[in-house]
Amino acid sequence: MAEKSRSGRKQTGEYRLADTKLDGTLTAWPEVPPRAPKTPVEETRLALIATPGEVHRLSPKFSDVGRASRIAQAFTRARPDKLSPTATGSFDARAFFDPEEGKWRIAARYVPAEKPTGSTPAGP
Repeated sequence: MAEKSRSGRKQTGEYRLADTKLDGTLTAWPEVPPRAPKTPVEETRLALIATPGEVHRLSPKFSDVGRASRIAQAFTRARPDKLSPTATGSFDARAFFDPEEGKWRIAARYVPAEKPTGSTPAGP
């Protein structure tokens, strides 16, 4: 049950910030827990992040290139770091015609950020 503070407001929870003290040390900063996908497209993007550079075909099939291109462009607008804190790259996607199906499809991949070049470690 919530108690009332001196100011008359209800307190929620067991602890108050004012009562906070140090409670030991950690050897490293805790990692951010992986985020569970909330939608099928988030699940798809996380799978791409897990396989950097690998090109995949997305499930939708289109009868016209315009719609496929718009969906591909929308797919690339997502920020990978919103789904995975370690993802620093970007999504790449484009429409292509699949002659076997006679439909337009979308190819997609996650492209990791390039590491800076030209820096050399300091020597002795």
